[in-house]
Amino acid sequence: MFDRIAERKLVERQREDLLLGILNSTVANYSFCQPDPLKRPVDFMLHPPQQLKPQPLTPQQQAEYVRRKLVRLFGEPNLLMIGNN
Repeated sequence: MFDRIAERKLVERQREDLLLGILNSTVANYSFCQPDPLKRPVDFMLHPPQQLKPQPLTPQQQAEYVRRKLVRLFGEPNLLMIGNN
């Protein structure tokens, strides 16, 4: 139980850090003395997430992802209705 509380607290801290990082990077990037490599919100985070970029999906994983999104949007396809056009 304590592990779940600690994990939730870390997620809350990361969210707060991200919001402050967005604010800080916006101020830093649009100030009079703009940094040469522009700052990212994660540059200001005390508790950055472990993985910033999602791993690329294989074509099979992409197809499954799209299928799940379409099923969520339109529901399961009824194969009997498809053939009766």
